[in-house]
Amino acid sequence: MGTGMLHTHKLSVMLFLVLYLFKLIFLLTNNAKAMAAMQKKGWRIFDMCISTLFLATGIYLLITAPEVKVLQWVKIAMVFISIPIAIIGFRKGNKPLATLSVLLIFGAYGMAEAAKKRSIQPVTVASGATPMETAKAMFEKNCIQCHGADGAMALAGAANLQTSKLSDAEITDILRKGKNRMPKFAGWNDEQLNLIVSYTKSLRK
Repeated sequence: MGTGMLHTHKLSVMLFLVLYLFKLIFLLTNNAKAMAAMQKKGWRIFDMCISTLFLATGIYLLITAPEVKVLQWVKIAMVFISIPIAIIGFRKGNKPLATLSVLLIFGAYGMAEAAKKRSIQPVTVASGATPMETAKAMFEKNCIQCHGADGAMALAGAANLQTSKLSDAEITDILRKGKNRMPKFAGWNDEQLNLIVSYTKSLRK
C-alpha cells in the first residue's frame, strides 16, 4: 500500500504543479478566455480532486514516515500557506498573490526533493569488532527506523527482510540507487555494502 500511495502522491503532485503553472500563465498573460474555461464545473471538479488527492496522500506519507525532517516541516508549512494565497490570488485575479502561491508550491516541491537526500550515519565500533558486529552497528544507525531490529517492522513501505528473496546483487543495487521511499546509500564503499548485504541476509527466517 505504501508504494502505491507514494506513486499516487507523485502523480498528483505533478498534475497539481502543471495545473497551477498553466493557471498562472493564463492569468499573467491576461488570457481571459482560458481563465474562464478553467472556472467551468468540469475543471473545478478536476482541480478539487487533484488538490484533495495531493493533500490526502501527502498526509498519509507524513504519518507513516519513520522520521520527519526539518525540511519536510518547512515544505508542509509552505503548502498550507500557499493554499489560501492561491484561492485569493486566482479568484481575485491578483497576479502578485497568484505568483507567490505558485512559487511557494514549487518551493515546497524542491524542499521535498531535498528532504529525500539522506546522509549516512557513521558508526563507532569497539576495537577488534567482527565484520558482523560492524554490519549490525551500521544497520542500527541507518536502517532500523524502517526495517526494525529484526528486519520485520516494514515501516513506510519498507521490505520485510525476514522474508526477502533478493540476491546479493539486487540488494546492492537498491542500496546504491534507493527504491520508492528508501533513500540511496551511495556513500558506502563496496566493503561496507557487502557487510550490510550479509547482515540483512542473516535476518532471514
